Amino acid sequence: MADDIRLTLACGDYDRTRPLWDGSVHPEGITLDCVVREPNEIFRRMLKDEEFDVSEMSLSNYIMECGKSPRRFVAIPVFLSRAFRHSNIYIHKPSEIREARDLRGKRIGVSEYHTTLALWLRGILWEEYQVSPEEVEWFTGGVEGPGPNDRMGDFAPPPGVKIHRIPPGKCLSGMLEDGEIDVLLNPRKPGCFDGRKITRLWENYREMETDYYARTKIFPIMHVVVLRRDVALKYPWAARSLCSAFARAKKIALGKLTGMGTLPVTLPWAFSEAEKAMELMGRDYWPYGVEANRHVLETMLRYAKEQGLCLPRITVDDLFPATIAE
Repeated sequence: MADDIRLTLACGDYDRTRPLWDGSVHPEGITLDCVVREPNEIFRRMLKDEEFDVSEMSLSNYIMECGKSPRRFVAIPVFLSRAFRHSNIYIHKPSEIREARDLRGKRIGVSEYHTTLALWLRGILWEEYQVSPEEVEWFTGGVEGPGPNDRMGDFAPPPGVKIHRIPPGKCLSGMLEDGEIDVLLNPRKPGCFDGRKITRLWENYREMETDYYARTKIFPIMHVVVLRRDVALKYPWAARSLCSAFARAKKIALGKLTGMGTLPVTLPWAFSEAEKAMELMGRDYWPYGVEANRHVLETMLRYAKEQGLCLPRITVDDLFPATIAE
């Protein structure tokens, strides 16, 4: 529109965001210039150079940013990435790990100590299996090759937590295969995964994740949407407009999973999987907004505080402007 402001939006390629760049959804008063990239690239560019007006952001990185002054970003309660993570603990079978409690004393690899995936898994391992971060040795670096510089370069490990940067020329997948680490936390299968020597800690992860949700009603949040602070201050109405637009885009995506006669994704049982999710989690199984997610956010913040990733004074209400928190 002629009187719209123009904002850059950087996010991953998801069914729940695609309507924003294919023209199906138009935020009121805003023309979006969409930049579609791999999320980790977006996080690095936003944290280093504040390159975009609006972007997807690792929620653990945003929580850590909220402890800094002045704050550089303002989040809206739009959660572009969520995932259960019981499937993402990979083990070196000869390390004699049979159950979660066997992780005590082991060497665990992760790309960065403060990733959202690692935050959630450390919290779950402590809360449900009494394995604390201090009881293992942590190794950080690239998974399949040399890793980029740490996104939060000023992060200092909490007392008692042992973190080692892996040597140049090494990668975590290779170290897991060779038994130089015992465990890898990673959002996707490492290249060394073979189902024999390298396996998952929990092969029945779907059953465990279903049970975890049934008990806790937690669908872990991974990524949030942030505005640069200067943009949020200059256009105070933009946050609410964007919230509304993201909600409409998600509604379109969910509608395609339940209301089409042809498959919207290349997955044979997509409709059946959507029905199963709704049976367990309700029709809006991917809710936006603070109140619908308060118990999830409070759990995540508690984990972040226990792990030394944020200041004790930070609350859920500190993360989102009150005017758009609904």
